[in-house]
Amino acid sequence: MSEPTESSIQPELVSLRTKLSVEIERDEKQADLIAKRVEKNKALLHAVNGSLGMLVAQATGYGALTDNVRAVIKSLDKPRFTPVDVENAFRAMFPTAPLNKPAIRTTLWNMAKKNEIKTVKPGNNREPAVYERLTETMALARTILRRRNPAAALANGEHSE
Repeated sequence: MSEPTESSIQPELVSLRTKLSVEIERDEKQADLIAKRVEKNKALLHAVNGSLGMLVAQATGYGALTDNVRAVIKSLDKPRFTPVDVENAFRAMFPTAPLNKPAIRTTLWNMAKKNEIKTVKPGNNREPAVYERLTETMALARTILRRRNPAAALANGEHSE
C-alpha cells in the first residue's frame, strides 16, 4: 500500500477546513440565539417573581438573604422541608443570585431559633435537618407563649433568647 502524497491529501484537507468553518459558524449562531433566549427568560422570571410579590435576588444589605429565604419557604409546596429543598427552590427562584449554602443553613437555624419555622428533626452529619413552615398565627402564638412563660417554652424544647 502506498503512502498518500501531499498532493493527494491537500484537497481533502481543504474540504475538511471548509466543512469545519461552516459548522463552527452555525454553532456560534446557535450559541448566540441560546444566550439571547437565556437573557430573555431571566428577565421574564424576574418580572414573574415581582408580580408574585417575591423579593428580588439582587437585593443587598442587612437581612436580604433572610427575606429571600422567607420568600422561598412560602413558595414551597409542602409544609415540611430540608435545607436542600430550600437551596433547590432558591436556585429556581433566583437563578442569578449566588447560592451560599452555609449562609442559607444558618438563616434557617436562626429562623427556627426565632420561632419563624419549627425544627421537626435536627440535622447531623449524615442527614439534613427537617423544618416545618408555621402559619402566621402559630408563630405569633409561640412567640407570645415564650415571652409570657419562658420556663414552659424551655420545657417544650424551644430555645430562649
